[in-house]
Amino acid sequence: MWLFTKYGFFSAVKDPRDKMIVVRSREVSHLQTLKDRFDIDKYEITTSTDSDYFCRIRLPHRVWNEVVKELSAEIDYPNFKSAVLKEQGKTDYEHALHEVWGVMADTQHVPPY
Repeated sequence: MWLFTKYGFFSAVKDPRDKMIVVRSREVSHLQTLKDRFDIDKYEITTSTDSDYFCRIRLPHRVWNEVVKELSAEIDYPNFKSAVLKEQGKTDYEHALHEVWGVMADTQHVPPY
């Protein structure tokens, strides 16, 4: 699952070895903000230049479910990219969101009527 939030971008996958959810990110600050906001300090952020995502945090599935549930409950903005700008300011992440928006807009096909 890819998840773009006002706190950052996350890629969540299940570790087949132990069924934990591995939440991956390109920026340590994104995971740290997630930890701070959702009081999941007991889970450690690890980093490695040998993987496709530089930083990761391993969470029990139930904890990840609660984080996603709370993220959903926090949606109070009419424009996502503007909410990220307000939360983080002008960042590489905020800029990338505009690029992602454009790429995904190109995939939209309006059915003929």
